[in-house]
Parts: sequence; structure tokens; C-alpha cells
Amino acid sequence: MNGNTLAYLQLCQRLSLTPILLKSSSNRPQTTLILSQVVNTGKLEASTDLHVRLVPDISAAAFRCKKTKELALWYILRALNLSGSGVIDKSLVIDQLQKTFNYSQRTAYEHLALGKGLFWQTIKVKGRSRIEICGLLRVAERLCITRILNAHFRELPSSEFATPAKRKAQMYTSIHCPASIKSNPISRDSIAEYTGISKSRQRRLERIARVHRVPNYAMQFQRQRIKVNDKGELVVLPNDSTEFDIERVKVTPVKVEVQGKNRVYRVNKRLPNSYRTKQEPGSHGMLRRISKQLRSFRVDEAQGLVRRYFSGYKRLAKALIARGDGSEGYAKIKPYYRLEAGRQEWALCSI
Repeated sequence: MNGNTLAYLQLCQRLSLTPILLKSSSNRPQTTLILSQVVNTGKLEASTDLHVRLVPDISAAAFRCKKTKELALWYILRALNLSGSGVIDKSLVIDQLQKTFNYSQRTAYEHLALGKGLFWQTIKVKGRSRIEICGLLRVAERLCITRILNAHFRELPSSEFATPAKRKAQMYTSIHCPASIKSNPISRDSIAEYTGISKSRQRRLERIARVHRVPNYAMQFQRQRIKVNDKGELVVLPNDSTEFDIERVKVTPVKVEVQGKNRVYRVNKRLPNSYRTKQEPGSHGMLRRISKQLRSFRVDEAQGLVRRYFSGYKRLAKALIARGDGSEGYAKIKPYYRLEAGRQEWALCSI
């Protein structure tokens, strides 16, 4: 062994005993972690909180397939895999599950055994037990997901994922959008069909995760023809009148009839609620790429998705013309046209 080789080995030995600072390169808040002799000892020491990334469509599929415990652990394994290699030491996983996510040792081993073969594999590397984490595409295929509808990750600190109740609540609320992402009204029946969760359980999980509900109302635009009389008063004329001085557009609520005990009531039409979560939106490039690879869904399933809510009138008009006669939809009303502040109002349009 020459002098250069010996000096190089001594330098590598000194560097291995020095703590190495790593920083997350994603767009979420920076997480600084100190790794000291990870290869030799398998110990990980975090100076700040870890962040867990959730996938809405995979979370909904796990609720339908009754695999929420295994999926929660899969999210945690992905958060602990800082290098992105997909392989992590098993002893490190058990240690972090107990310290950071409040697992008991028995529960940690039970959940690792439940998800083996579906979400991860156990392998041996140089006599040490390692966990090989399955990728997003493989998990989506095994959960029979044929299309990614929500192409944004959801990110939250590990403190919001530290108990079984919080883990289930956060996985459920990931199907809703954060405040920075536009969301459309969705009914309780649609959520139950999408996730397999009953209405009463939906409300319980929303209370745990502090989900904010936004009411939505159906409105309509009416043209009014107004004439100024001799006294200077404004008189509203019928719509077919031709002798008018002013023509204006007024926003009015859509009325529906509700059968009471003794008589029929006319009330304002209420649309399904919109939901806002406390989670932070993440990137979407990977999910869009995976959605392109999941093109095995049937044509009749894709045609069965009918969109009813639009952010603009041009897109709504194109959709109604393409569907034909008898179709209707809703366009979001601008804030300065709304009758009441703090709620969402939608204009009903039909052909």
C-alpha cells in the first residue's frame, strides 16, 4: 500500500466520525438532520420535526380496502428514508416508530408484518435486516388504482401523525384540498362512495383533523328592465317589456320546494359543502407521471365522470354544448357579485 492510498483511507476514517449535515431539497420547510455513523450503528437523531407526505388517491383506496394501518406505516417509512434509496435499516425504523410516532414495540412489529409483500419487503444486507419500501406506482397498482384524480401531495409535520386517531384522520382529510388549492363542492354520499367511510365517521375524523367546512349556495342571474316614472321612482317592468330606461343584471337565490309537516316551504337551494384542511400542498410532478403510466382504466369509467362545477363561464359553456340539451352546471360567482361574504355562491346555467 503506497502513501497516497494510506492518506486517503485515513481521511475517509476521519470524515466518517464527523457529523454530516443534510437538508431536505423539497419545497416544504427545511428539515435539518444530523447523521452520525448511520452505516455502522443505524442510529438517527433528528434536530427538527420530520414531515410526512400523503397521497390522496392512495389514502382513499386504503380506506376502501381496509389497509389504513399498513398505509400509515408506509407513509412513515417514506418520511424516514432521507436518502431516497428505498432501503432503510429495520432497527432504525423500530426505534423511530417508538420515539417519534408513539408506536409500542409490539404494534410496530405487528404492522410491519401486516404490510409485508404489499407495501414493503424485508431483505438481508451484510447480515443486517433491512426494509425495502415499494414505490408509488407499485402500491397504486396493488390497491387497484386506475387513475390519479388529485395530483398534489399533502404534507404535514410528524406531530400531526403521532397517534392512531390522528393518522386515520389525516389520511382521510388528505382527499380534501388545502386553502391554497381550489376545490369544488362534494357531497357526503360522494365521499362515502370514494372512501367507503360512513357520514357519521366522516364528521368525527373532520373534527380530529380540524377541517373547515365552507357552505355553497345555488344562485341565478336575472335581467331586470326598469323604467323611471314621473316622480323619479324606479319601477321594475316585465322581462318582455320594450319600454324601459335601464336594464341591469341581478343575482338572486335559486328556490326549491321542501315538504314540511303542514305545508310546502320555498327555501334557498343549498349545494354540497367545500372543505379546507390544515395540510400543506406539495409538488405534483411525480403523481402526474404516475397517472400517465396508469392508463389501464376502462373507457366507460372515464366517460362516467361528469363535471358539474367550473371556475369560469367559458369552460362551463363548452362543457354544456358538448353534452347536449338538458344538461346543467354551475360556475363560481365572483366575490363582488355575491350576496353574502364568507360563503361560496355558484351560478346555475343550463341549455
